[in-house]
Order: sequence, then structure tokens, then C-alpha cells
Amino acid sequence: MPGHPHHRQSHPEPANAAPACQSVGRRVDALAEINTANECFLFLLSSMFGADSPCRVPGRPCARIHDVMVFLRRHFAREEKVMRDAAYPDAKTHAAEHEVMLARLASMYRHLQCGRHDPRLVLDFLESWAVAHIEDHDKPLGRFLVSREAAAGTSPIDGSNLGRARIDPH
Repeated sequence: MPGHPHHRQSHPEPANAAPACQSVGRRVDALAEINTANECFLFLLSSMFGADSPCRVPGRPCARIHDVMVFLRRHFAREEKVMRDAAYPDAKTHAAEHEVMLARLASMYRHLQCGRHDPRLVLDFLESWAVAHIEDHDKPLGRFLVSREAAAGTSPIDGSNLGRARIDPH
């Protein structure tokens, strides 16, 4: 969290940071939290691997890939806790997909050096993975969470104010 004394901020937060990437300082429902993290992830990718984002230490392992791994580990841990807490029946398959992606990123981190790879290719790969993951894994999770809430007699989650990465349960 920016401003925390023990936080190592790898990339300064851009002045035009997406509101989805800023902490709201309150607990939000699980589906909205996952939506927000997905939206933030796509925003961060475009900021980190965009044309005006040069490598920090050419010739060294790509710190941006490391930063993506850190973000995803935290996001996946929260998402997997939601799945466990909700007794989501496809939690193992979903979590296995997380592990596959983290392993791919670890391999990329070991093999790609800053300044010696095309960041647009990395961006394309990560964005296409994220969109497919949201469609194939997060949306079914969203539908499950909404159906659990409906079965419990509480009002369904309204995600209409969330952006393109939102898990539309329909």
C-alpha cells in the first residue's frame, strides 16, 4: 500500500492512476474486490509495459515481470481465500490455473532481461491471459458467489459501476 513505511514501491503511481487501483480503506464484497483487482491488473499492465515505460535496469532480470508476480500472488491469495470461504466447487481447478500462470511468469523472469525483449509481446501475452482467465475462471466464480448470495436471501451484488475487467456474472 503506497505510503506504508515498509512498502517498496517499484513503480511510482501515475498521476492519472485508475481509481480501481486505489485502496478505498474499507471492506468491499468479495466479487467487487475481485473485479477491482482484475481491473487494476489490466491498468497496471498497460502502464508498466507501455511504450513510455522504459526498463529500469537494462541487462538485469525484468523487474516489471517480478512486480506482476508480486501483484498476482497477492491477488490470487485473496481470491483463493474467497473460494475456500465460499466452498467453491471448482476452487482447485481455478487455483491450479493461478499456479500455472505464476510458473510461466517465474520462467519469463529468469529468461527475459530488461531492455532485451519486446515489452509489447509481454503485454499482449499477459493481457490475453488475463482476459481468458477472467472469462474461463473468474466469471464462473462470480456466478457462483451471486447464486450463493441469492440463495441466502441477500441482495445480488451490483457490479454495474465496474470497468472492462469486471466479472459480469451473466
